[in-house]
Amino acid sequence: AFENFFTNWLNWWLGDVFGAVVFLPLVLVLPVKNNLLSWYGKKLNALPSIATLLIVAALGLTFYGWKTASENYYEKGQSDFKNLIQENERALHARLDSYRHALLGGAGFLQGSTHVSREEWREYTDNININQNFPGMMGMGFIENVSPNNLNQFINEARDDHFPDFRIYPKTDQTIPYYVIKYVEPENLNRKALGLNIAFE
Repeated sequence: AFENFFTNWLNWWLGDVFGAVVFLPLVLVLPVKNNLLSWYGKKLNALPSIATLLIVAALGLTFYGWKTASENYYEKGQSDFKNLIQENERALHARLDSYRHALLGGAGFLQGSTHVSREEWREYTDNININQNFPGMMGMGFIENVSPNNLNQFINEARDDHFPDFRIYPKTDQTIPYYVIKYVEPENLNRKALGLNIAFE
């Protein structure tokens, strides 16, 4: 892939440089009978066998150490990354659980009352402090299942509950139920959602 071009080129270049700088001189001074290496017309003596062996051993140990360190570093990076993923996953689950508990509390509040007004819903959401305790939650609302036969009554009740401009939108098939957003807080951020009939989707 093009995004790996620079990394691949650098690895290739380093390999060539390493071979030219380290291994080429070593090959030229190997202890062989016919050493043809010369400098300004003078033949250079080959390295003794023991010296060649020591150099090869040192290079081998260096390569082994580099390889081992690289693998350990890679495994540590993989382990750290895995731990980071697990921590973020736990944090995400904890946040989602907190949202679920808030919704369950709202459901219990609604089911435990014969009637919940807009003001009472606002007080509930103010008490749980959505902005501080549930970061990322844009709003918390209540959607009511309204029969097509009770639309006018539902609209009049919503308008009497300190919302004279309440209306249901968009229009849908009159034979299916309406699922209307009746309350949502904070209202100043979600006012356009009030009256939305999500059954249109």
